[in-house]
Amino acid sequence: MDHEGRKKILEAREVSSQQYLAKREKKELYRMQARIAEEEQLAEILPVTAVEEKRLEGKIRSVHESVALRRGFESKRSYALPEDSTELEPGSTKPDELLDLRDPVALLPRTSTVKAKPEEATLTSELPVKRYQELLLQAVRDNPCIIVVGETGSGKTTQIPQYLLADLSSGKKIACTQPRRVAAISVATRVASEMGVVLGQEVGYSIRFEECYGDKTILKYMTDGMLLREFLNDPMLPDYSVLMVDEAHERTMNTEILLGLLKDLLRERSEDLRLIISSATMDAAQFSRFFNDAPIINST
Repeated sequence: MDHEGRKKILEAREVSSQQYLAKREKKELYRMQARIAEEEQLAEILPVTAVEEKRLEGKIRSVHESVALRRGFESKRSYALPEDSTELEPGSTKPDELLDLRDPVALLPRTSTVKAKPEEATLTSELPVKRYQELLLQAVRDNPCIIVVGETGSGKTTQIPQYLLADLSSGKKIACTQPRRVAAISVATRVASEMGVVLGQEVGYSIRFEECYGDKTILKYMTDGMLLREFLNDPMLPDYSVLMVDEAHERTMNTEILLGLLKDLLRERSEDLRLIISSATMDAAQFSRFFNDAPIINST
């Protein structure tokens, strides 16, 4: 190969390498913004402690440094992601609307400025699911598994566990799974407020890297992955008398595995364990067939 041909190959490799690095930079930026957005959602629900703030600052700084090593932050330009484009363009939005990716501290959730929007309190007695309280409780007593279908806002996630707490006296816990950790925290906070208890006492939650429950906890909201982790510790789940899988229609990998394990567990604990599968929109008949023709209750 002559000198000119070798030079062209090296130039092509360099161009290809730069394009690859540019794509990886964009992906890192997207991931960073997604992480920050999730942390801000959590901060709206629970205050950020000094320890958590320090941990978040370190996380942002590490991501910032890894991106800077590859490419993207040598210049002092600010970058923004236009809503109608997937390409990074300099100066696409106003400076005060940009996330300053060169300053990790500026990316921390601004908890001091977060204010909850005033919302009109909804009386629990007026929720649609209230009309089916006795039917739900009787179905739980008579069947190892039931399928509950209810529209969003009907109260199935917050009210059904409370109905069970008042009706059951086994002394064991009730668990309700959520596909996302933000949902697990927000629902647990709402239920604790409705019951007039301190979050982390009678009502708690468990998500990845964070737990808020104790020895007194009898109702625990958690992500699907955390219940799977408890399966690893003890496949019989002896601490629970009722397991509720909410938003089952999302059919994540964790949910699929969890439903299979729960079906096997019901064979072993059909007398003292109750399973509730609930969702706003799902193929109820399909879930019913999977769980040996479990009864379907429409709570809307």
